[in-house]
Amino acid sequence: STIKTAFGTKGSNRKRYRKLRPQAADPIAQVEQLLLNRGRGTVRQDCMEDIEEAWSELHAKLLAADTKYETNPAKAFKMLFKLVEPARTLLVQANQAYELAEQQELDRIGHEADFRQSLNTARGLLQSILDAGGDKPEPISTNLDNAEDLLRQFTESDAYDQAKEVLDGIVSNSLTSLAKYMTRAASLNEQIARTVSQENVQQATQLYDTVKTAVAQSQVDQAKQALKAFQEGLRTLQDDTALETMRQERTRELQRMSQLDPRDVYKRYHLKIEDIRRYPRDYASPTVKQHQTAVRQADKKFLAAVKLLEEAERDLKKVDEDSETGTLFARMDVESALLDANKALDVLKKALEDAGKPMAEHDGAVRKYYAALKKLNPRITFARALPQQAGGVDTAWKAERIAFDNALAAVKTEVDPPKRDYARGLPLLTTLETKINELSTARTNALNADVNTATDATHGSAQKSKALVDQLMQTPGLIREMQPQQQLKLLKSLREQLCFCKDCDQGFDATAFKNNNNRCPNKEADGVTDCNSVNVEIPAVCSNIDCLKPGIHSTGSPCPDCGNDDWWLLNYIRESFTYNDSSGIEVTKASPTRDLFVARAKMFTEMKLTPEFEQHDQQKRRETTLALRQDPMFEEAQENWSDWVDNNNTAKIEAFFNQAIKLQCRILGHNQQGLTREVPEGSGTIVDFPDVPVKVRLDTPNPPKPGLYGYCEPGFPTFIAINTTCRQFGDFKEQVDTIVHENAHAFQGMLVKKLKAEAPFDNNDKQTLLNDPNLGVQAQLFLENSESYVQNDTLQNTLQELELSHKAYRHEPFEEHSWTTGGTISKSLLVPPQIESFESRRTMRSKMWMVKEVTREADCTITLTERHGIYVDEWEGEMAGDKTLSLENIKKGGIIRSKRVKILDVLNEKQLQVDLDTSTYDPVVKLKFDDQNPKSPVINQGTDDTKVAGESMRLILDERIRDL
Repeated sequence: STIKTAFGTKGSNRKRYRKLRPQAADPIAQVEQLLLNRGRGTVRQDCMEDIEEAWSELHAKLLAADTKYETNPAKAFKMLFKLVEPARTLLVQANQAYELAEQQELDRIGHEADFRQSLNTARGLLQSILDAGGDKPEPISTNLDNAEDLLRQFTESDAYDQAKEVLDGIVSNSLTSLAKYMTRAASLNEQIARTVSQENVQQATQLYDTVKTAVAQSQVDQAKQALKAFQEGLRTLQDDTALETMRQERTRELQRMSQLDPRDVYKRYHLKIEDIRRYPRDYASPTVKQHQTAVRQADKKFLAAVKLLEEAERDLKKVDEDSETGTLFARMDVESALLDANKALDVLKKALEDAGKPMAEHDGAVRKYYAALKKLNPRITFARALPQQAGGVDTAWKAERIAFDNALAAVKTEVDPPKRDYARGLPLLTTLETKINELSTARTNALNADVNTATDATHGSAQKSKALVDQLMQTPGLIREMQPQQQLKLLKSLREQLCFCKDCDQGFDATAFKNNNNRCPNKEADGVTDCNSVNVEIPAVCSNIDCLKPGIHSTGSPCPDCGNDDWWLLNYIRESFTYNDSSGIEVTKASPTRDLFVARAKMFTEMKLTPEFEQHDQQKRRETTLALRQDPMFEEAQENWSDWVDNNNTAKIEAFFNQAIKLQCRILGHNQQGLTREVPEGSGTIVDFPDVPVKVRLDTPNPPKPGLYGYCEPGFPTFIAINTTCRQFGDFKEQVDTIVHENAHAFQGMLVKKLKAEAPFDNNDKQTLLNDPNLGVQAQLFLENSESYVQNDTLQNTLQELELSHKAYRHEPFEEHSWTTGGTISKSLLVPPQIESFESRRTMRSKMWMVKEVTREADCTITLTERHGIYVDEWEGEMAGDKTLSLENIKKGGIIRSKRVKILDVLNEKQLQVDLDTSTYDPVVKLKFDDQNPKSPVINQGTDDTKVAGESMRLILDERIRDL
């Protein structure tokens, strides 16, 4: 019978299925993420096709199992069981294929970068020939023009090698020499006018033209001989006095310009050059592109000048020391090349200076624009979903929709190519938001008639409200955009208007229905004739506790299962109800109002705090943060928390919690004094609440509950229980978050008590609250939430329902308020500003954490040197798991690598679990040092196979455009 109990019911099989599902679903989801990552970074879109095919098959089987789960969970479990091992195997294969594809693409990118570098160098050399007064050497010039086409033809890394080899041959064997000879000839040609007599100018010019001709014809040897002849001929034709004067001038200029080697100076600018050159052109304005081109051209010319300088330096070393003339000319060539390199560097520095401010302003506008757009995007989606016409007739919001379209078009005109003017586009988002607000108002005003019809006191019903909710859910964000009073009407209707006659279209009282022989007690429209219909909506079950079949059972129509002719009204809204049958066994059954509960949960997923309450509460959060920051007990607790926890100093811990509660309660206005409560009820023990109506108590459950932080007990006044067995009980930040979060629940409970006019409050308190412009409507929403609270796993018949339950829990009024309160206050108090990296290759500033260690395992754990300040539930407007980060400088195969990772879990304030399998990465080498003898060799003590080797490991959140 134990086996039958465990495996013979749908409930037990569903439980087994949910427990097993992550072992198949998680690997499949991780493979899917790897496939989705293709084309976004260093892995190409056209790889891993065999993995994708296998994933499609497993994913389809998982969906089939999920579908079967709803009707036959036992069969679904068998289907799921068969997927676990194939899913794990596929994940291993996918990781291997992804790493291989990543390495191949990195190799290809490296080869392409080398090819482009060679190509840029070649073009720089070609430009130096033109700048020196020469003509394009043919056929080299034509070959370079075709090089870009050559690059497009090669997509494999080995082909890049071949292409680069050809290009390098052109550069090293021909173009470099031709550029060297031409620039040296140009330098000598400059001397003609100043150092050669008028009668000899023609002869010197002819020698120069011979060099130009040889260069233009790509004749390397002839150009070399012509340059030599030019040098020797010019030496015999020059006037020594004029030459010496020119040399002195050149020496002074050289001393002025070359206090530092231009190559060393260039290193300082290299990162800035890369940032500008690599700024994504898809998001660059015409002005930015102009600056990119200017910097790219200046950089190319400088690198070409450096290559010629290095060539001149090599030639100087080769000159015979006994050859005074040869040494003289070689030195002059080096000086001339050095001057050219410094001039090119000055041009590059000027291009960087000109680009700096406009590019920084553009990049700042880009980041601000996309950050603002990201927040506005859900509302843009909502607005786009509203049609101008419905059924061929203009909608009531057509004019506002047209205004929205025009505002959106105005934004796109500025930010879309070719303008990409984000500085102008950013303020237009404010205009766009205004138009969305106007459209939202028009749309929700048009809902009034539908809401009033569904919730009317006479003709409204819970089922009509449910049908309206289902209809509204088809427009993304419409329920979230509704006016709070509209939301409140629907929520109340779903809970209260449970009994309704479909024939006379009126609600009725269940007792009157029963007294009328289970027929509608309403009068017909004439007000005289009784309705007496049995065509009614009423949440009822058979009164036999061993049956409880839904339906209205009477003498005329007894229960078909047990023959009972009586029924019970379930006049509450719940997902299920639990009772003890005649044998005393506890049984849980779905409630007849379950569909209405689900409809309320759907609404909860879209709930937000009312604007008036949010503004009011924001000020209260600021005041609470300031009060805690200035409180001496807070400072003492922050400094000593670890010691208090380690030494079980419950007196200090409770004192701090109660002090935090007092400060927050008084700021919230939750400051009723002199209250008492019998704890536990019926015990006769009276607890005093002299100052505020909330106290803390430390709870140590057995067995421990490491995942439970704490909870606010029902009742008023009340206690907040803090779980001392929580895995993060020693984390001061998390405990501050918990206490202010739970005290927000206590405040909500107080508002609900006022609305119910329950002791110690009366009807005057109720009316005062209802008339409060900041609290009144939100308090009513809290009251509605208290009537059907949704837990994380309240709904679980289907996986879609479980997801609905998660989302409803997070955004229902109680939790929306408490999560906002706890997270905002604790973060403001205790999360330090995050480090920002301005490293090259990152077009946007990034958040960076230094990594202490990384474990070697699947789904590795990263330990940071400082607190990360990351929240699982909401971090910068998103779930932490939605963020993509980079783990940098970890070793595999002796090579430093960087990996993109996603957060799976926040383990504590310094540890994160991510979706990276590091089990095959290099282990840490354990080294031993002799502290007494610093000169002694380091002793290798083997490896620590539990940790990953690395150098200055970092975790970085890239705030790139595509991420925004």
